[in-house]
Amino acid sequence: MRISHRSEPRRPSPVDGDGRYCRLMEDDGPYEIDVITRGGPSDIEAAQVRDAVRRALRRGGVGSARVSVALVDDAEITLLNKKYLHHSGPTDVLSFNLTDPWDETLEGELVLSTQTAWREAAARGHDPTAEMLLYAIHGALHLAGMDDAEPDDAARMHEIEDQILSEMRMGPAFAPKKS
Repeated sequence: MRISHRSEPRRPSPVDGDGRYCRLMEDDGPYEIDVITRGGPSDIEAAQVRDAVRRALRRGGVGSARVSVALVDDAEITLLNKKYLHHSGPTDVLSFNLTDPWDETLEGELVLSTQTAWREAAARGHDPTAEMLLYAIHGALHLAGMDDAEPDDAARMHEIEDQILSEMRMGPAFAPKKS
């Protein structure tokens, strides 16, 4: 889900916290990607999340970006989903585009539910790490301006997500399984 560009003064970030979590940041040239772990089961490495986001931003044609990624539990993503999108219940990923209209650098935040990833991975029969990376890629593509509201757009996003996951040696999430 994408929150449109804002024109009001910068408000507190949806993933700002009180310091009770681990912050890992890497400056990768045009991309600064900050990974925050705040709850839920996760064996995923911050470097993998940064790599997935970086690949998706490049694929989306983003020249430079500052992105924070928060790995949270279902309780926290449910609160954010209700507060910002007025939807009930947990979701897999939330994307917040915080870029000022006059800023050339994309600024955004992604919130990924680790519990949803584990649940969905078990239901779909694949690795929870691949599911988390799928959420990171999906959210970053939304930040890059892609949309999945229409079937053709969703198919294109799924194709790109599968390509990136395959490049990362995770295998596709949406392509038909070969027998």
